[in-house]
Amino acid sequence: MLFTDDDFNFNVHEPKILNRTLMIEHSILRRRNNIPHALSTRPYDYSFIKKLNNSTEPSTCTWALPTYPILWPNQKTPLANLSRQTTICMLGSCNRKIDLNILKSFKPLKNTDSKIKLIVISREIEISNFKDLDEHFEIEFHSNICTTKLAEILKTVDFLLTDFTDDITHTTENGGMSGCIPMAFSFLIPLIISKQSNRIYQFKNVIEFDKLIDNPIQLEWIDPEHIAHEREQIVDKNMLIFDQIFRTIFMTNGPV
Repeated sequence: MLFTDDDFNFNVHEPKILNRTLMIEHSILRRRNNIPHALSTRPYDYSFIKKLNNSTEPSTCTWALPTYPILWPNQKTPLANLSRQTTICMLGSCNRKIDLNILKSFKPLKNTDSKIKLIVISREIEISNFKDLDEHFEIEFHSNICTTKLAEILKTVDFLLTDFTDDITHTTENGGMSGCIPMAFSFLIPLIISKQSNRIYQFKNVIEFDKLIDNPIQLEWIDPEHIAHEREQIVDKNMLIFDQIFRTIFMTNGPV
């Protein structure tokens, strides 16, 4: 397994090894051409490549969302039964230009009057991107934290937000990667995603918003059981895909 397609420490040229390798692609564009078996981590709208005027070969259209059962429904506190502060988490890409109109569009859960807590997690954070938001949120920043700390925070989060960047080359609907999406299903956190992106993913148990219209975004509780059921379907699909790929590799190349 080559878990990251642009990891050039995997400096292998032996066809016998390359033909037995499964490469995980993290880009809409093919970054290595010498490995025949590949799997993407998300679906893409490949028409975006034409907008880039890029002649590079596209990545594989076979994809598996890298999500795993980390939390179970009985480990989640029903948000609808709580009279506490609501938390939204932004994960990654927080050093890019943020679409503040999206953040200002959030409406708290019904029957909740307290200010929303915004938890911002990214390797690098441009804090000036979040100016003028104090009247809308209580903001908490975490930069360059370890995976253990990240997991601890995600266990307490009520919603995960993706599609918040204003950088057209990095938006989820145009091929950008979002760690929020697999994390949301792994931790059973309701995902807030643009309808432009969800047109590609087709998730059912999410909160959608339209990036092109400044309408209020009403937060709503989603039953963790429903998210867990959708996650189970995703994981089952992933296992079938891995089985088919490895079966092809072994049948084509024989035993090691």
